[in-house]
Amino acid sequence: EMEGGALPRLSLAAAADDVALLTGRAAAKTAGIAADDLAVGASKMTGVSPAQELPAIWRIMRASALNKFWLVALVLLVDHVVPLGIQLALVAGGLYLAFEGGKAVLERLGWGSGPAEAPLTDEQRIRGAIVTDIVLSLEILVISLTVAAQAPFEQKLFVLIAMSVVMTVGIYGLSAALVRLDDIGLALARAPQP
Repeated sequence: EMEGGALPRLSLAAAADDVALLTGRAAAKTAGIAADDLAVGASKMTGVSPAQELPAIWRIMRASALNKFWLVALVLLVDHVVPLGIQLALVAGGLYLAFEGGKAVLERLGWGSGPAEAPLTDEQRIRGAIVTDIVLSLEILVISLTVAAQAPFEQKLFVLIAMSVVMTVGIYGLSAALVRLDDIGLALARAPQP
């Protein structure tokens, strides 16, 4: 005969195990978008003054975390009220990212760029990175939700929260480390040779 508290502890452990499994699957499915987020964030930081790189990454990371807070609520609400909206969000996000990528390619080739524009300020670069992060975060959360589609609501919520934390800390932690690698490389290049 089981004690009164053993069954709830067992089901809680099983639910936590399910959340961990679903989060792992979601992370695998969103790895490409996370890599895009890292690459886009790095490209948006090109031209930011070196003294402002880490503060800029910190600002973008904070904004990303706040955005994921309301995006989690939005994604769960849309999933509950209009499930088809989740697929439409994936399509819309994909179209936006394709537009941004196509525009960047055309500008690199010298097409599509109008008259010479003034260089972007650090603030404009940060705002651009935050807007792009919203789209990529939405894509990450929507894909994560599709992975957990058959799970109970509480597990969906915890998967989305876990993915938000893992992706935000992972992407911007790695961005900050890459910025510091530049500094380490520069210090090594300036060090006297034996």
